[in-house]
Amino acid sequence: MKPSNTRLSLIAVLVVLVVSITSSTAQTREIRVGVYSNEPKIFLDSKGEAAGIFPDLLREIAAKEKWTLKFVPCEWQHCLEMVQSGELDLMPDVAQTDARLERFDFHKTPGLNSWSVLYRNPNVKIQSFLDLENKSIAVLKDSVQQSYLRNALNGFGVNARLIPIDSFEEGFKRVETGEIQAVAANHHYGSYASKKFHLAETPIIFLPSSLFFVTKRGANADILTTLDYYFNQWREDPHSPFFRILKKWTGEASIAVVPVYIWWALGGIACIVLLMTGVNAYLRKEVKKRTAEIQESENKLNSILSDVGSSIYIKDNALRYQYANRATCENLGLKESEIIGKLDSDLYGEDEASQIMQTDRNVIETGHRYTGEEVIRKPSDAQPHTFFSVKIPLINSLGKIYGICGISTDITDHLEFTHKLDRLAHFDPLTGLLNRSFFFEEVERLLKNPDRPISQAALLLINLDNFRDLNDTQGHQVGDLLLKKIADQFNEIKNSHHLLARIVGDSFAFLITSLPNGHGAIHREIEGMIQQIQAAVTRPKNLDGFTHHCTASIGVSIFDPLILSVHDGFKQAELALYQAKNFERGSALIFEPQMQEVAATRLKLESELREAIDNGQLEVYYQPQVDTHGSLLSFEALIRWHHPLHGLYSPASFVPLAETTGQILAIGKFVLESACQQLERWSKQPEASKIVLAVNVSAREFFDEGFVDRVIQSLSRFSFNPKCLELELTESQFITNFDQALVKAAALKGMGLRLSIDDFGTGYSSLSRLKKLPFDQLKIDASFVRDLVTNPSDAAIVKTIIELGKSLSVEVLAEGVETQAQMDALIALGCEKFQGYLQGKPMPISQVEAQFPSLRA
Repeated sequence: MKPSNTRLSLIAVLVVLVVSITSSTAQTREIRVGVYSNEPKIFLDSKGEAAGIFPDLLREIAAKEKWTLKFVPCEWQHCLEMVQSGELDLMPDVAQTDARLERFDFHKTPGLNSWSVLYRNPNVKIQSFLDLENKSIAVLKDSVQQSYLRNALNGFGVNARLIPIDSFEEGFKRVETGEIQAVAANHHYGSYASKKFHLAETPIIFLPSSLFFVTKRGANADILTTLDYYFNQWREDPHSPFFRILKKWTGEASIAVVPVYIWWALGGIACIVLLMTGVNAYLRKEVKKRTAEIQESENKLNSILSDVGSSIYIKDNALRYQYANRATCENLGLKESEIIGKLDSDLYGEDEASQIMQTDRNVIETGHRYTGEEVIRKPSDAQPHTFFSVKIPLINSLGKIYGICGISTDITDHLEFTHKLDRLAHFDPLTGLLNRSFFFEEVERLLKNPDRPISQAALLLINLDNFRDLNDTQGHQVGDLLLKKIADQFNEIKNSHHLLARIVGDSFAFLITSLPNGHGAIHREIEGMIQQIQAAVTRPKNLDGFTHHCTASIGVSIFDPLILSVHDGFKQAELALYQAKNFERGSALIFEPQMQEVAATRLKLESELREAIDNGQLEVYYQPQVDTHGSLLSFEALIRWHHPLHGLYSPASFVPLAETTGQILAIGKFVLESACQQLERWSKQPEASKIVLAVNVSAREFFDEGFVDRVIQSLSRFSFNPKCLELELTESQFITNFDQALVKAAALKGMGLRLSIDDFGTGYSSLSRLKKLPFDQLKIDASFVRDLVTNPSDAAIVKTIIELGKSLSVEVLAEGVETQAQMDALIALGCEKFQGYLQGKPMPISQVEAQFPSLRA
């Protein structure tokens, strides 16, 4: 043994020892091995078990390595695909090629040596490659024999047909029956199978090669190392299992070596291939040179004309086709031979043929080219196509017209695409109504039409109330369905004097261009229009099984187009719409000048509120909640705004605005963070560690996608008992979307937080749903407490809520308690928790600590 081989063997031994030691404590390893038919190397015997040289070698190794072998039958190519995908761990009997080295990992020491031979039907004479002319040869699909033979036959210039097969057995059977004349196989299988199938071995020998096991690239390196370890040992020992197995299946007790005469034969074949390749190359070059000179011009022209997507054709003076390119044939659904010599009346319908032939006659008679569109119905299509055609007269050397040449391009798809682009540019794709930009263009055109002057116009801006809640709770598909239904109903109202558009989102616009004379008549006309719109909107809508009731707020601008532009009229309608929404959802208002001032004030307040959030002008106040003895139980955290010029703002002056603009999310986050920070301070004082702090959560916050995550982040930032944080949710939040609210409430409750239902009694919630909610407290709305002492109805409602709380085992807190009489009445009814000015007004933390010294840090 050479020194380099000795070192490799020692390394392999060490690797296998390490692998063996590592795997000795592991469970028996299962190795999946592909089996295809290639006797005697590998095949399935009569019992359906893997047999042959390679399976026996693997069984010897598996017995020593404690492997469990699972043999998987498959065809050759499928086996390789299964190895590459990792469905098989090993595939034996694979020769190395550059392509396979990129797909698989091979071990180092070959399992067998082999070469390939052509085997023939005894009735067929094959002595050399030249004898393969016009013969069929079976080759294993995607094998090295296939690629080699293809190159060799091309080199000899031999025209033979290679027939891909899935297994050697299939090839030998087909040669035996005479279907195919010869088959290529490795000599191991061929020596065995040629006797079984009565085939003769030819002198054509090729591809001496070494055979290996392969595995998926980058996987099972330990298996390959183990194989090399045993093959290196066994090939040096004549008494090893390796030689015993070879003798069992081949009758030979030594490693097969390519005979010397094969090498000479292969060398001779290579020389002949080179010689024949040179001769063939020279002959082909001469033939190509001579034919190219003849066909070059015609080929170029035909190639260009065939590749052009337009129909190109030539007709004689009788308008019979003399030439038609591929596009013309495809348009007519006919072969060129079926078109040449025909008239258009033979190919098209009567109307189409008459149109085409009339145009062609004009070109021939006048000698002028024609350029224009032709609408033609193809014979195979039901719908007509539009072609852009150019037709020119053909003139010979004597100046006479002998025909026409035409080019017709199908522009139907282009016109349809242009039409779609036009619709997208002018119409809303969801509702089909005019879009915002095209609406304003049309309004400008109508109002500035000198033939139809307009002295008064009315613009109605319509916005659906609470549409965002529908989208958030039911999904955008349901929201889109509502918008389409609303648009359809508005279309039913619209007449020839109206323009209707979807402006954006859930906002629509009506323009009325024909108004009666007189202030009163105009208002009556507009009020009638508003009633029709409101009736259409409020009609219940079935949205895929979900019945939805909605309202719309409407802002109206009445303007003279000569005095006020449509854009200014639109701004006025927007201001009126904003005022209508603030007044009451479902309202309609006509613009009045003072609305401008209100809008300016609102815009300024919105800007100042944004600055307040950014500049720390917000502060959390705390209102105490006590028991029947006046003992402190908890606080409610309430937001206040310290305006630098106007002093303290109550929540009523800015929270509704924050809800509308979305700033409530930032405010809610600030209150939650402040509450958690305060609870962390109190948790460090024994007397204050059990104080509960309640935080209001608006519907906009609660249904926001990131709300639960924000709560989790706040809890992770501060250290306190989660049971001390109470989130107050209004009853209406659960009515809006009970299922989604229930999921979120359960998630919050799962964090250990307390949940309270605020303003209870005002939401008309179902008791069957109420009992499913994981809440800890009901808060009786202040509107029931205010007249509790004097109004028996309010007293009855309060008593019912208290009894309901007891039956559900939850606490009941009355808010808005301002007098001792109210508190006494509540105690008499069984209420045990109270909040209101009687117990204490909301105060900053400094006053809280002054009033309750035990809470002082």
